[in-house]
Amino acid sequence: MDSISVKGERFWDFALFWIAIICYNTGVLVEEFTEDYTMVMPKLLIVCSVLVTFVIIVRNLNFRLAGRTNAVWALFYSTLIWCALMYFRSDSVELLDKFNYIQPYPILPYMALLLFLMPGDAMLRSFIFVENRVNLIFIAVFFIPIVFKVNNGFIQLLLETFAVGAAFIYITNRYHPNKYVIISFIVLFLAFLVAILTARRNLMLVFALYLMVGSVLLVFNGKIKSTETRFILIVVSMLALIGSAVFYIEESKGVFSKITNRAKENTREEVFLSYIVDMSNPKDLAVGRGLFGRYYCPGVDGVNSLNPTGTEDYRKDIECGYLQLILKGGMIFLVLYLALFLVAIFKGFRASNQMCKGLACILIIQLIDMVPFGLHAFNTKTFMLWMILSVCLNNKYLQMSDDEILNLLYKKQFSLLLWQKR
Repeated sequence: MDSISVKGERFWDFALFWIAIICYNTGVLVEEFTEDYTMVMPKLLIVCSVLVTFVIIVRNLNFRLAGRTNAVWALFYSTLIWCALMYFRSDSVELLDKFNYIQPYPILPYMALLLFLMPGDAMLRSFIFVENRVNLIFIAVFFIPIVFKVNNGFIQLLLETFAVGAAFIYITNRYHPNKYVIISFIVLFLAFLVAILTARRNLMLVFALYLMVGSVLLVFNGKIKSTETRFILIVVSMLALIGSAVFYIEESKGVFSKITNRAKENTREEVFLSYIVDMSNPKDLAVGRGLFGRYYCPGVDGVNSLNPTGTEDYRKDIECGYLQLILKGGMIFLVLYLALFLVAIFKGFRASNQMCKGLACILIIQLIDMVPFGLHAFNTKTFMLWMILSVCLNNKYLQMSDDEILNLLYKKQFSLLLWQKR
């Protein structure tokens, strides 16, 4: 007997939606890898993927979804309206700049808020279906940042598009077939390895937390029921952790020399000081500078997709999620954002099933990630987070039992015996 994905209504609509996001980031990754931002094919893939995503969102909007309290709806619509005001408060030149509408960070991530108005069943089923296959793609391409010289943006988008879905599956392992759980663990481990070898400190932290939380849930609330097996896994994990620490110490000046040197560097101080000086106006702190808001920080960025000439003194993004929210929408946006996340986390941990509790852990990891980075981009991670928010703020899913969640995502496939086939 095996488990196969439940399809259901609108399944393929949303499967195409997740695939379009992956295709978009594939186009961006090609540009980042080649450092050629004028190629036609990647740009065409980027534009078409954005259009497909937008069309699917529009055709599936539902303003009458049940399962949420009036307080949750009020909080969501307040956030949505404030985001609209952030857009219209932007400089007219920025509003007319077509470049802003196809880049990963300026405006496209805000489309993810609309997942709150989408049917959750189809989103969850299609996401799991697509990510189980994307995991295999990541295993095939994970070596690229290790073997080739690529910029930090490439590594960030690669892991947050092709590896982050594994976190969802591994942390909610209780409901998935063993083969998908094992593959997800491999993907998370490889992503963690990539982060170490390329000295991406925020990615190291995030994928380490994904692995830790998923492993704890696997042993205590997941698929492993035998006490003896749990004990053996705990001992093996402790030995592996000790062995890894010893190996790291031995190779701190060899294989891991890059992260050892990077750990001592303070790469953000100049940026943060420039941000604080330029954002000291009380009005900017309260309401931000709009969706395309910038701050003065000269001489920091080299040539990249957001700064093709390498001469731009104003930056649109800062490497701290909390400061980014203030830059775009001020303290008002930060409070609304945190309120949504904290309410979702609180409700998720009080749910009747392990899925919502595991998803609440992913939201906590995002809040931690927003200290060293945690910016929203037009990638799988951002849309996954808002899908999780939608689920954890919906009483329908909060009240479901583990068996009901399992039946929602999978159905049992029975193999006929030889005499039953006649």
